Amino acid sequence: MRVLHPVTLREKLVASGIYRYLRGGELLKGEEHFSIHELPDGSWFVRIDYDWRVLDGTSQLIEALIDPLASGGRFQRIVAQLHSPAGVAKETMDFHADHVLIGISGLEAERRDLEIPLTPNFQVVMLKTALLGITASRWPGESGTPISAFGGYRSNDDKALVFDAALTALRQETVVVGDQSIDARVVELTGEFTQTLWLDSAGIALKRVMGELVAELYSYSRRAESGT
Repeated sequence: MRVLHPVTLREKLVASGIYRYLRGGELLKGEEHFSIHELPDGSWFVRIDYDWRVLDGTSQLIEALIDPLASGGRFQRIVAQLHSPAGVAKETMDFHADHVLIGISGLEAERRDLEIPLTPNFQVVMLKTALLGITASRWPGESGTPISAFGGYRSNDDKALVFDAALTALRQETVVVGDQSIDARVVELTGEFTQTLWLDSAGIALKRVMGELVAELYSYSRRAESGT
């Protein structure tokens, strides 16, 4: 797994694993490696290597800092380094109570900084499976009531993606990951990207289904419950 910044001695492992992606039952030529570590203040530092180099030469290295669950578990910052045959670009997202500051640079373009106003109590709904699982597990309530969501910056449209989303609890199921049988809470996320997620007690997405696209966790390590 490639990372932007190596794990430090202050960090304590929460979970790590690899997602494989399938479309229509066909295994795709890309994977999402992730690791989550807890910092001394209880915040989570998430590292993601979204590797599709075999398919089309692209990949993304992502870091996310998330507040301690006791203080709300909200996203503080996301940094993404985007690799393609054309070069390397970078995006930063710094989240505040009612807005997000977005920085965009790379591919021979000067850095641009944007401030996007957001509704207070918004949710960050990014499409990387590891980040989406954390968001769903910390969603405020499961009544199906819509909440304003921020889905990132879309360079093709040159604008941020903001939409209403809702989370509803469906049922409990057991998911097999490797040689582990794990109890999961099944939830449905509706809105711009309607999908179903299987979450374990740590808030890790064990499986995700969005139309014909399926993400499966096939390699998984997690800190024992007694060590939390």
